[in-house]
Amino acid sequence: MGFMDKLKGLFGSATDAAGDMAGKATGAAGGLADKAGDLADKAGDVAGDLASKAGDVAGDVRETVGGAVEGAVDKVADVADSATGGKFSDQIDKVQDLADKIDGEEG
Repeated sequence: MGFMDKLKGLFGSATDAAGDMAGKATGAAGGLADKAGDLADKAGDVAGDLASKAGDVAGDVRETVGGAVEGAVDKVADVADSATGGKFSDQIDKVQDLADKIDGEEG
């Protein structure tokens, strides 16, 4: 075996080793990409759950505050109606209706 044959053998082995390393790196990169995708899915699920819970809390707060405001408007309307002897009952009722429309709770 001549010198050139030995060089060809060394380069062939180096090429094979480089190919093996490239294959392993590609496999590892694919595995990491899969894990990253799984983590992204989990993060999306967690974000969706948090958004849903935040919406629930906001709805609960809106109901609580809305009820308090509605009660206050009713009390003020009753006091105003009583103080005027019922003279402005129609106007007071209209104001209460407008307050209900603003709140989104008619009735």
